Amino acid sequence: MIKTSKQESKLSEPFIIHALASIHYEGRAKSWLPPGYYIIIKKPDNSIQIHGAEKTTPINYQRPKAIIEIENNQIISKHKNETITINILHIVHQYTPLPWSNNQLQITMTEQHLKQKIVKNINELLQEQTIQTIEEYETPYGPVDIVAITKETYHIIEIKRAKAQISACTQLLRYLEYFHEKQIKTKGWIMSPTISQKALIYCEKSNITWQEVKHQSHPDQPPPPLPSQPLYQPPSQPFSSPHQPFSSSLPQPPPPSHPSPQS
Repeated sequence: MIKTSKQESKLSEPFIIHALASIHYEGRAKSWLPPGYYIIIKKPDNSIQIHGAEKTTPINYQRPKAIIEIENNQIISKHKNETITINILHIVHQYTPLPWSNNQLQITMTEQHLKQKIVKNINELLQEQTIQTIEEYETPYGPVDIVAITKETYHIIEIKRAKAQISACTQLLRYLEYFHEKQIKTKGWIMSPTISQKALIYCEKSNITWQEVKHQSHPDQPPPPLPSQPLYQPPSQPFSSPHQPFSSSLPQPPPPSHPSPQS
């Protein structure tokens, strides 16, 4: 909740504000952002971001765990020796984004994930019983993704996480040449979810087997339960109402300009 007094207000809630504002920064250097319409975001960790109309990175920001105060129509964010002062001249819109999730990005469908699936199901894929499976088998031409050894054959497996191209076939042929020089009986495999038509023809001519292996489906986690409170939370009142200036003495936003009709 927001505690207010005549002198200052301290914020604990996050907020997003679209406002006419100017921004002053003082710390390792000094900077000033002239008055304009910006999106100002305060997150639950007390970080602040000021966004302009372009690019994904903020024009200016304050680190997490900052001390944030409101005083005389200003948002003042302090972190160690750095201070950002946001002078709010006019609010277009503001709201409190609650709830706000903090889930971490999960990387899926990588080549490593596909390799783990292949190793787990290697006997089924090869239709043979393996004696030993070696990952990243070193050769002068680079590491082989998987070498699966059966009673009579070394199965040399090149893995591609997406569509296999001719380059995968030529790389596999280098590995096979290395084992042929050692007089080891081999069989070459390309394993991937898909393969280009040219690569498939190249494999058939080179006596290489392509095996389709799909990525393991990643079931979506169920969404969190809906909060008991409404999804839209009107903000507490650190500022005046939307579409109203803080003070009658502060400048109003400029009226929209319309070109005069041509005579």
